Amino acid sequence: MDENLPLYCLIGTRETVRAVTADRAGAQVRDAFTCFPSVAERSLPMNAEILALVPFILFAAVMTGTPGPNNAMVTVSAARIGARRTMPLVLGITMGTALMFVAMAFGLHALLARLPVLDGVLRVLAAGVLVWIAWKILNAGPLDASDERPLLGYVGGAAFQWVNPKAWAITGSAATIYLPVPAGALDIGVHALLLCAVGTCLVSLWALLGAALRGPLSRPSFARVFNTSMALLLVVSTLPVLLGTHAG
Repeated sequence: MDENLPLYCLIGTRETVRAVTADRAGAQVRDAFTCFPSVAERSLPMNAEILALVPFILFAAVMTGTPGPNNAMVTVSAARIGARRTMPLVLGITMGTALMFVAMAFGLHALLARLPVLDGVLRVLAAGVLVWIAWKILNAGPLDASDERPLLGYVGGAAFQWVNPKAWAITGSAATIYLPVPAGALDIGVHALLLCAVGTCLVSLWALLGAALRGPLSRPSFARVFNTSMALLLVVSTLPVLLGTHAG
């Protein structure tokens, strides 16, 4: 029996002792539960954090899913070798972009802002690489079953991001606008994973588009129009680099 019970409980009936003990135990349980927030209260911060990621997800979808050098290369690659064999290029592009975002978040963006000479060198290098790829696409000719070499693979797709003006724009803007201040490693990692996941889904759609064009590409007239269009898209993508107006 509880030694802290009042004296009148000790000399009372057994039913009285049980009633008082139960009442005291109930009070202790109620006090214990009041020390913890409800499930709804605990879920509020988590819901707020998830909602805060929605603008970043929309930004990533627009930037990775719209026409640009990456999607042009993926379309051309899938049109020539198929969507499945183009997936290493897709993963190289999206993982390379995510890695660049991490580098930007950890200070590369600030470093480039202090070194305008390096920014200019990267701009000229990017323009040269993009024009070279555009020239290769322009002179590819109609689809030839005996020539199924990929335009770029996983490593090439990842490395290409460092000379891709749109990748610089995506990662530089995302690191400066959408990360909290100060940004911890977990924040940076979550945003990088989201950028990679969203990009993989949307860039893969361009691979499916290219694969759907494999049949018509065997006709020289269609191949000429398609290759010229993709080459022009890549050249137009270099204009922000040459003019120095790209973000990031």
